[in-house]
Amino acid sequence: MSDNAEAKARIATVAAQLLSSGETVFVDTGSTTLYFAESLSEVSGLTIVTNSTEIADTIASSTSGNRTFLLGGEYSPGNRQTVGTMVAAQIGSFRAHHTVLTIGALDGRTGAMDYNIEEAQVARAMIEQSETLTVLVDSSKFNEVASFKVCSLARIGRIVCDATPPDALGKALRAAGVQVILA
Repeated sequence: MSDNAEAKARIATVAAQLLSSGETVFVDTGSTTLYFAESLSEVSGLTIVTNSTEIADTIASSTSGNRTFLLGGEYSPGNRQTVGTMVAAQIGSFRAHHTVLTIGALDGRTGAMDYNIEEAQVARAMIEQSETLTVLVDSSKFNEVASFKVCSLARIGRIVCDATPPDALGKALRAAGVQVILA
């Protein structure tokens, strides 16, 4: 949570402004998405579906009137999240307007990646069940490589980031039609 905290908080605030009352949103586990959950107190009437116990608690404890659904599965105490086939199966029973993800790495060749296979699987299931994908990414993850692919750049609708992506990555994002929003 303390790595690039100021940038993550800015990203989260801007991303929360992209949502509207009445929408359903998948939110995965991550420090930036936890900041995002805190920012959602400014938006009411959302339905949030998450595998993060911290995000579920943050949303449920706010006075925004947002509904929270916590996906059940194998509990991973390190990240306070649920993972596994049960989570993926439950995701299939929802249809969302948006998926909002954090990732471990982003490059022009592979796209969005994660360091944890189970988190990548949950992210892919969320993407499959939603209309749009927004990736929250601080610039420390640009042009990095992680072990597990989440999705190609072409599947990302927009990224919210703290700095302009470097030339090659920026060019790849533009070619894929990804909207880049600077926080």
